[in-house]
Amino acid sequence: MELNAALKLLIALAVGAAIGLEREIHQKKDHHKNRSGALIGVRTFAFTTLLGSIAGLLNGEQLVLSSIISGTFLLLTIINYAISSYISRDTGITTELAAIISFIIGFLIAINILPIPLVLSIAVVLMIILAYKDQVKNMVEELHVRELKALISYAIIAVVILPFLPNISITLNSIPFVSQF
Repeated sequence: MELNAALKLLIALAVGAAIGLEREIHQKKDHHKNRSGALIGVRTFAFTTLLGSIAGLLNGEQLVLSSIISGTFLLLTIINYAISSYISRDTGITTELAAIISFIIGFLIAINILPIPLVLSIAVVLMIILAYKDQVKNMVEELHVRELKALISYAIIAVVILPFLPNISITLNSIPFVSQF
């Protein structure tokens, strides 16, 4: 189902507002603002995904303009992070990364490379990761080396070895040497 441009912009705006709501609640809960003193929340993230969606809509016919918008956004985000972290000595980058990912989410909504439900699920995963920051930190602190090695072993089996195994059942009768007896 092809969505029109206005609906794509509206979806991007709503997704950005939801991500911004999480960031704003987190910042108010911790009683702090970002390094520059401004609260980055609903409006900022809504505009970020909207800008990403506009860049995505322009991507097909106005590739240069889309690239300029995307590059300028990325450059301004990096400059803002560098200056504000230098001034405040706070090197946390979570909100800036969330802003960049929000821009990409808006872009993906507009260009239809991925289905909209998949892009929305990426946004939900982003909000979950942002919302459960403290729980993730506690889980990482409680993680032991043995558990990490077990996870790596499982990943090797699942990603490296499993694709090379045959996709058919093997019985004793299917082995030529054994079936002769």
